[in-house]
Amino acid sequence: MRAGRVRMNVIPDASAETLIPWCALNIEVGSLVITDGWSGYNDLEKLSYVHQRILQSVKGKKTSAYLPMVHLIVSNLKRWLLGTHKGAVLPRHLPAYLNEFTFRFNRRFWRGPAFHRALGLIIHAEKWPEYDTLYSVAKGGAGAWVHPTSPADATRPKAGERGDKAVPLPVGGT
Repeated sequence: MRAGRVRMNVIPDASAETLIPWCALNIEVGSLVITDGWSGYNDLEKLSYVHQRILQSVKGKKTSAYLPMVHLIVSNLKRWLLGTHKGAVLPRHLPAYLNEFTFRFNRRFWRGPAFHRALGLIIHAEKWPEYDTLYSVAKGGAGAWVHPTSPADATRPKAGERGDKAVPLPVGGT
């Protein structure tokens, strides 16, 4: 058994008002949905899902064997957040982290096609970015990018001047 594709989102709470619309957007109608015993999933049958409930503990015994992929994926997510981000995950950044995790997880066996897709996007680009357009040099140098550690006052053109004049570089020696 191996996990298929996952989808993750940050949700405000685990109420039925939040969970049921999320399921309707992300799960095909008629699918088998296996959940724990949480009451927030009770209305899944009303939306034409086949709903199977598996309690997380029965008479003191853990039943994690019934949902191994869910536990594995959540465990991998926690390990990735702790390892990559050292646990320093701010709530406002959590959606981006979940998007990256699901992107990587869903493509873990298909690295070649992802590379070929990216290569195809590059090859079919209609307009390539150029140095002049990236650094505003094409407009006569006014507003051109200047490295923050350079002596900007000596080399930056003043208002009304063109920036295409050669600026002598300081040379060591006499």
